[in-house]
Amino acid sequence: MWRDKQEGRPPASKRPGPVVDSPAIAALKKEVVQLKVALADKALEADFFKGALQRVEDRRRRSGSSGDPASTTTSQK
Repeated sequence: MWRDKQEGRPPASKRPGPVVDSPAIAALKKEVVQLKVALADKALEADFFKGALQRVEDRRRRSGSSGDPASTTTSQK
């Protein structure tokens, strides 16, 4: 309103409507949305596995296990 006058733009009611995207642009926008969803899913998976690994490491530390295989006695031939 006052900013339109200040910047020499026509009022919002006189501006042209939204620009209609071409089919190629619409397809690209759809692909971007799909990729964002896929990226969000992968980020959730990564967070889940990081948390699971942290819990395993915490349990290992509490139990005093180093994670090394247990030593066994074997006969030398």
